[in-house]
Amino acid sequence: MVPLRHVPAAVPEETEPQQESPPATQSVAELLKKLDVGRQVRSPAPVLPAPSKPPRLPTARVPSPPTITTTATTTTTTKTTSRTTASSSTTSAKAVESAPAPRPEPTIPSRPELPARPSLPKRPQQSTAHEHHSSSSSHYSSTTRTSTTASGEQPGQKCSNYVSTSSSSFCSTSTFRQGDDVMEALARCKPATTAEFNGERLDLANADFSVIDQHAVSCPREEEECIPRLSWYLTSAFPDDQVAQLRCIFKWIASNIIYDVAGFLSGNLGDNSAEAVLRTKTGVCAGFANLFYELAAPQNLGVTKVFGVARGFGIEVGGESLGGGHAWNAVTINGECLLIDSTWGAGAITEGGKLDPDPEARFQPHYFLVRPEYLIFSHWPGIAREQYLDPPMHVDLYRALPFRFSPSWTLGILPSGASATHSVWTDDDYAEVEVRLVKRAWDKTIPSLICMLMWKPTGEQLFAHARWLREDTDSVYMTIRCFCPSAGEGELRVTGKASDNTSNQTTLALTYRVVNRGNGANMQPLFQPFMLKSFGFSIMEPSSARISSGQGKQTIRVKVFNIKPGSQPRLCVVGGMIPMPDILNQVEPGLYETQKTLRPGKYTIGQMGVGIEYLATFEVV
Repeated sequence: MVPLRHVPAAVPEETEPQQESPPATQSVAELLKKLDVGRQVRSPAPVLPAPSKPPRLPTARVPSPPTITTTATTTTTTKTTSRTTASSSTTSAKAVESAPAPRPEPTIPSRPELPARPSLPKRPQQSTAHEHHSSSSSHYSSTTRTSTTASGEQPGQKCSNYVSTSSSSFCSTSTFRQGDDVMEALARCKPATTAEFNGERLDLANADFSVIDQHAVSCPREEEECIPRLSWYLTSAFPDDQVAQLRCIFKWIASNIIYDVAGFLSGNLGDNSAEAVLRTKTGVCAGFANLFYELAAPQNLGVTKVFGVARGFGIEVGGESLGGGHAWNAVTINGECLLIDSTWGAGAITEGGKLDPDPEARFQPHYFLVRPEYLIFSHWPGIAREQYLDPPMHVDLYRALPFRFSPSWTLGILPSGASATHSVWTDDDYAEVEVRLVKRAWDKTIPSLICMLMWKPTGEQLFAHARWLREDTDSVYMTIRCFCPSAGEGELRVTGKASDNTSNQTTLALTYRVVNRGNGANMQPLFQPFMLKSFGFSIMEPSSARISSGQGKQTIRVKVFNIKPGSQPRLCVVGGMIPMPDILNQVEPGLYETQKTLRPGKYTIGQMGVGIEYLATFEVV
């Protein structure tokens, strides 16, 4: 199941969201240096400024290492030491010759030779009934493979065998009743951990994956001829760095495997074994999960497969379905379970049933090592313990959770207040939800919003209005207001972008189902949204884009935020019989207002500069 991506036209205990970060300043090695990874190695790997990659052979210039066969099923290759570089594989021979003397590097294991394929341990038995995308029956997870040495011993393995850390039984589920506070109930489900967990959770917000990602996308075609050889290429450049190895696999799959949209839509899902997906470079979610699992297995990275359902393409907000059949992966890092969805990481199906042809444009890094209390908003595993929450969530709570998409975390657009569930009912044509916009850590700006109500009975797309409510040191709270033109239901979409994003497009963060029992008689038009480059704003008064005359003086009030350095808003209102600008005065920090007698006509609230930039337009009747 792939997610549905909306790109509108221009114009847990809830922990701190994983917001978009400033330019990364930490390598993965530096980030993980403070964590006790709980793995025993014979000698510590040297800490480098950034992970490096192995040379892209020509095989003709660098002969393959000799092999020594000990048994019919076990092949041992001699280790060679090769100098690696983090630069692009297109570096010329002349540049290589003039490079400074190499520093000591960690020993990288030799790559498997072709056509001889290193033998792999037998796979765990699993049901093939779940090897496809659309299954909605019970789902089961396979365990991490084990390998056997020449002596017949099994090496130590990273695993995902979680234990309860609370007094409640890990096999029980949290209680939830209709009307309970959804976010409070979710906060009672704590992330489950192993005995290796030292209390410090992995945070990749400032990690620099650029070298790792470049290594993945630079993979030569000859390294993709079989799973062991591709696994060697993707992981051997980053010895003893579990996160870097997993990231390299994740990025390679996102850049090279295409979701089989035609097969998904037709139900002809084909062969989704790891070998077939590697050969054809296409598959559905089971194929993505299978390939990730197989590429991680030779390095014993502790990856498992999880089967369940997900709220993706074709799943309506507020509907009865828990989601479409889906598969993803889980892994243990320093005693903490994190989840990986390489299918969603590779992109989303648009409403037209297509994929963006550019893999970089559709790449979704949020789905790499996701915390379980985040992924549970959209992914429901068939086995309760594979939620990796303690205690596991009750299915009724999952049904009540709002529909959240990756920008909800990366931008910091969160559900809030009493309307934190996914559906809103009204009897008088008017509905509103509350959202919390988290201030970005380094500049205290909040995301810009554009909200629309997609009304099903009439097919209309109606503007919704984001009205400033209150704020504190960490967040700004807003109400998203909308009017319904008739009885029926629709979908309220909250989209946003970072304050310094100059694109005219926003991405979907939250969706709500709005059900109206009224007849539309109270319908009022709301402001068409505009965005300015120098600051953000919210129209406080008037309350709609159409107001009645004859009420004396009308207050015009605007809340301003995200003011760029060196910029000072100069707000005014223009319109009526004598279209002279009426200046709005700053009555308190960030709040501008004036009072004006409004006669019938059209009015504009704007920013005075070279001309007048529109903030909003309204009409007096």
